Amino acid sequence: MAPPVLIGTAVDVVVKKQDSVIARLGITDIFGQFLILAFFTVIVWVLESVFKYGYKRLWRNLSQQIQHNLSLDAYNHLQELELAYFEERSTGGLMSILSDDVNLTSSY
Repeated sequence: MAPPVLIGTAVDVVVKKQDSVIARLGITDIFGQFLILAFFTVIVWVLESVFKYGYKRLWRNLSQQIQHNLSLDAYNHLQELELAYFEERSTGGLMSILSDDVNLTSSY
């Protein structure tokens, strides 16, 4: 929400000059008004970047935890199967299917 508000305020400064919203706060100089806008713009973009970084980091950690849990559950399930199950199938095929399923499920 902040970038459109900042752009609207900048347009307000250009159009209304000394009667703009920022001028009503006590800064009537147009250059000073733009400095205030630039300051708030930098603050907003820095905060947006920090929150985006945190969001991506948390999401990555969550997906890695889910993938780890899926791998452990699949391994535990394989450990509980009867030996006859493994005699009918190749180990490489089972590992390939298991790896693909865990990686595919965690990418959603």
